[in-house]
Amino acid sequence: MQFYLPNFEDLVDPGYDFIQDEASPDRDNRFLHDWYAHQFFDEPIFDGVLMSKTVVKSRIEKFIREAGSVHTFPNLDPDIPVMGDCGAFSYRNQKEPPYTTHEILDYYESLGFTYGVSIDHVIFGSFESGEQQRRWDLTLRNAEDFLRRHRGRGCTFTPVGIAQGTSPEHYAEAIHRLVEMGYTHLALGGLARSGDRTIHDVLKAVSPELPDGVDLYLFGVARLALVPDFLRYGVTMVDSAAPIRRAFLGGNEDNYWTASGERYAAIRIPDATSKQGKRGVDLPEDIVNGGQSVDSSTTRIPLPTSRPSLGYLVAGYVLSSGEVRPAAWQVQVVGEETRRIPPEWLLEGIGVDSLEDLALLAA
Repeated sequence: MQFYLPNFEDLVDPGYDFIQDEASPDRDNRFLHDWYAHQFFDEPIFDGVLMSKTVVKSRIEKFIREAGSVHTFPNLDPDIPVMGDCGAFSYRNQKEPPYTTHEILDYYESLGFTYGVSIDHVIFGSFESGEQQRRWDLTLRNAEDFLRRHRGRGCTFTPVGIAQGTSPEHYAEAIHRLVEMGYTHLALGGLARSGDRTIHDVLKAVSPELPDGVDLYLFGVARLALVPDFLRYGVTMVDSAAPIRRAFLGGNEDNYWTASGERYAAIRIPDATSKQGKRGVDLPEDIVNGGQSVDSSTTRIPLPTSRPSLGYLVAGYVLSSGEVRPAAWQVQVVGEETRRIPPEWLLEGIGVDSLEDLALLAA
């Protein structure tokens, strides 16, 4: 099984002066100057890279084309596979995907992707049944058109047919259809925010539909607890941004690990002159005002069963410039006053990968 690291343009200035708190003097453009995580290691830290079109904005695409390919721009070894997808979650509220098959084929081929995923449309259980079915049908029609045009044009990248669904049976039927079309590389989308039991049930239903030698990519899920299911039910590729995200969002002395086994907590200090919110960092005025920005609220979320004595979570969030951001994470303890706790205690039980996702769940 292979691990793919999603590219979210998480770059680091290799010459940053931590004593003077200053960037490198020659840092004119962070995309051309800074390093990706893999450039700091002598050994590979992943088997492949996932590069979603929603991340590759026009400016980044220009840099990639000038560099030559999706391998040369981020300084990837040519043998490292790069998977491209359309980032369906980013256009979840639109009636139709914002891309055409012709456009996506050109994009994958001209930028030198190793794998290219057909155009899908994410399905939520909150949608009306008619809309769920429409998106399911649309995703399969796009996959059929994608494979036909890929063959007709003689594209060099490997086509990947993606399935969306609302139930294990829905996913299994979609995979069955994709196999009948002729796909040898398949993917499951829309499960990143699902619980372990749901993912287990989907994989169990899909497994009988997988012919020998077919690859199955699971988008957005690489939980260690599910690895036995991955191996049992035919998953060959997974991705997750959790390792890097927790490196700057985690706490409780658990997000900076050393070779000796010691662990430390990274501290994010807000820029006192900035008026723009950053992920995982509260603005100075928010801190001064006790975390109250434009609007605020709280909600109760059940805690993991591993810590049942703590009662329930009170997840605070603020709305700032239309963006939901976490403000306070507290737990109500029976017989005691409300107190702050490390939010990492909650992630495994609730099934989210980041504090932003926890805030969105609260909202």
